[in-house]
Amino acid sequence: MAAGLRDVPSTARDVFHYLSASELTQVRKLRTPAALPKIFAAARLGLPGALAGVLVPSTWPPARASASSCPTRRRCRSTRSSGPLS
Repeated sequence: MAAGLRDVPSTARDVFHYLSASELTQVRKLRTPAALPKIFAAARLGLPGALAGVLVPSTWPPARASASSCPTRRRCRSTRSSGPLS
């Protein structure tokens, strides 16, 4: 995003400087619109991974009970879910 804010044509910066635009005005009306393509490209690349991290639980796939964590097999079988994914 910082690269997008810096990649403004020098002629446009010169016009804003000539018009005595404040730094805030330059950011609002010149640099932010120039950076929007890079901002959206970054969002397009980053959002799927972020959503996958939120939507997929950290315990996926479900861990199987090991012999050391389950002293009797009967108890381990009774705690397993009988859902469609098991």
